[in-house]
Amino acid sequence: CELYRMGRRQYKEKDVTEELMDRLPWLISLLAFLTVSSGILEYYDALLERHIIIAFYVTALIGCAGNAGSQSSSLVLQALAAGEIVPTPADVFWVLRKELFVSLGLAVVLSVGVA
Repeated sequence: CELYRMGRRQYKEKDVTEELMDRLPWLISLLAFLTVSSGILEYYDALLERHIIIAFYVTALIGCAGNAGSQSSSLVLQALAAGEIVPTPADVFWVLRKELFVSLGLAVVLSVGVA
C-alpha cells in the first residue's frame, strides 16, 4: 500500500537500533499506563481481598480492552491504507469521536453480558 510506504523506511532497510527507537516510546508509554493501573489496583487492595470475585472481572476487563484496542487500530489502519480516511485534523477528530462512541456501546453491551 502506498500510504504505508510514504515517509517510512522499509522494514528491511532499518537496523536494530532504528527499530528499537521506533518501538521503544510506545512500549514505555504502555509500561507507564500499566504502572498507573497497578497503583490503582493496589489502592483498592483491601476491597479486592474482601471481594475476590472482582479480581476475575479486572483480568477480563484488561484482556477485553487489549482486544478492543487491537480491533480499533486494525480497522483505522485499513481505512488509512484504502484512502477512506486521511490524516487531517478533521478526519482524526472524526475517527476519535466514532471510536469513542463505538467503545461506549461495546462497554455497555459487554458489561451487561458479564453482569
